[in-house]
Amino acid sequence: MPERAALIAVLIMDRPLCLPCVASKSKLSVATVSSYLDRMHETVTVHRANDERCTACGIVTSVVALTREE
Repeated sequence: MPERAALIAVLIMDRPLCLPCVASKSKLSVATVSSYLDRMHETVTVHRANDERCTACGIVTSVVALTREE
């Protein structure tokens, strides 16, 4: 569903979040969010980083984000 992918994109635009936070905020499962991110990666650059701070929960973990190119 395109609206779910759009919601995920808005949540992680310029704001790194861990998968559990993306799932919680989007009301989707972690597996579903991960699947959408894999599909989104075909058209946009999904940045994945380890040992970064999630901007929602503050835990240092793996996070995902989309960044705007200037």
